[in-house]
Amino acid sequence: MASRFLKLALAVFIGAAAAFLVTGLARGESPGQTWSRFAVWAGGGSAGKPVLTAGVLVGGSEHAAADGRIGLPSGTRFQLRVHSSRAGVVHLHAINPQGQASDKPLWTADIAAGAYLVTPVLRLEGAQGKETLSVRLKAPGAASEIARQDVQIWHQ
Repeated sequence: MASRFLKLALAVFIGAAAAFLVTGLARGESPGQTWSRFAVWAGGGSAGKPVLTAGVLVGGSEHAAADGRIGLPSGTRFQLRVHSSRAGVVHLHAINPQGQASDKPLWTADIAAGAYLVTPVLRLEGAQGKETLSVRLKAPGAASEIARQDVQIWHQ
């Protein structure tokens, strides 16, 4: 009897994981993002506590972003403050207002679990519009993401 129950529980778990993966990929999520959502759903993660967060610092002060977006004038110098609940390697990518993404990370750094990092000073220049800075956390040597946090800046 216990063997049947274990097989049934395993089948349900595998089916749920497959459903999360298929719907996550259809949404454009990376497998790492989908797995993080599944881990929270299955009780393996901590709901309400994101793995990765990023905030905008201007002049050393954090600026609150409404709905994940912040407006800054051209020429503004700023930094991102990154917090991760897991250890890994942080990669910072940029997507310009025309939708062109950087081929390689603008910056990378190792981060310990529970640590904070501040990026080097960045500057808004070029075409005005919505700039997206994509902060991605990967396990050392891994290709897939553990977590991702996008910060949108309205370049005015």
